[in-house]
Amino acid sequence: MKRIIVKLTCLLAILFVSSFLAKGVKAQVHDYVYDYERMSRAVVSMLNAVENFIAVNIDVIDCNNAFIGKPIPKDAACNYKGINPEGGCMRIGKELTQRTGIKVKFASEGKGKLGLRNKENTPDEWESNQLKKFATIRYPKGVGFGEVEMIKETLDVQYRYIYPLYVEPSCLKCHGDPATSPTKDGKDVTGNTMEGYKLVELIGAISIVSPIEAEPTTGTEVVFYDYNKMAKVIINLLQMPGYFMARNLDVIDTYGAFLGKPVPQNEPSSYKGINPVAFAKTITTEFAASTGIKARFISEGKGSYGPRNPSEAAPDPWELIQLRKYTEKAPNTEGYGEVIKISAVGLTVYRYFYPLYINELCQKCHGDPATSPTRDGKDITGAYMENYKVGDLRGGISLTFPVK
Repeated sequence: MKRIIVKLTCLLAILFVSSFLAKGVKAQVHDYVYDYERMSRAVVSMLNAVENFIAVNIDVIDCNNAFIGKPIPKDAACNYKGINPEGGCMRIGKELTQRTGIKVKFASEGKGKLGLRNKENTPDEWESNQLKKFATIRYPKGVGFGEVEMIKETLDVQYRYIYPLYVEPSCLKCHGDPATSPTKDGKDVTGNTMEGYKLVELIGAISIVSPIEAEPTTGTEVVFYDYNKMAKVIINLLQMPGYFMARNLDVIDTYGAFLGKPVPQNEPSSYKGINPVAFAKTITTEFAASTGIKARFISEGKGSYGPRNPSEAAPDPWELIQLRKYTEKAPNTEGYGEVIKISAVGLTVYRYFYPLYINELCQKCHGDPATSPTRDGKDITGAYMENYKVGDLRGGISLTFPVK
């Protein structure tokens, strides 16, 4: 009996994959491979944006009185704070896995005898094969690879995607010539030996594994379901960098602080120009440029205060309707999406709105003016604190992307 059940399960799995592949071969308007590839590319794009931001601004993060976009003060006292490009991305990747089930990994073969810095990055057989392909001269730069895979042990189906990472100028601070070591001992600020990578050399890859779920197969439900699912993943991606910064804002601003440890109370502290919203917006801009998915953080503001940045945060008519709907509801974490036809330009888009409510992390900058760190009713950015309470609707994230 068990053998019959196993055979039937295998048969059903094969039929599922066959119909799945046939669907792609027929080039129907909406197909699974396109959806999962697009979602994987969105994850890679977001992680790349976070990695680039931290790499470019690591000296700002580490040095006292430094400010984003300005030269580092010559005599600034600096200390490594445990925040680095790969570590930041992997923290966000792990949180993404907890929220969505999508697994994220930085895979690398390391550099010669030095091997890997982190054994968690050891590639599995599939990743190792793709890394070898990426290392060949003939493989086109900046192109990822994805395919459907069946897990033999469970017969589950998943989509795997891997994107090559090449050394950029900002990477050389930690992975370049040991002779440029900031500590003069061949090591970088993290205490690891610099590997001597050269520009555009393959350093590793971002590997994504997405479980494939049962979905509607016909009608408009297919389009709605897939874009709604993608929107939820993107919403998570957009929130996590901001929350990472919010949780570690005092670490970034305080000299001698280190990630995961109590912030020293008697050390000098200076605002670096890095805050959760600004960081998220910077990442969003790069994300939009690489994916074509428009994302906005919108808000009507609080009473007479209005939105902090009216030119960027003011809602359009559709967004305003969504904000008003959620203002009338009890706080919830369910977003709303719909397909909209823009007749004037002959374009069909999917729009999605997700409400953002005030939590304890937000209170540092948006809470009671009496708690102002500068004792003038303003937060560290110089903006007036609006006296939001935990659970208040702060605004929302608005997504717009063209329907294929």
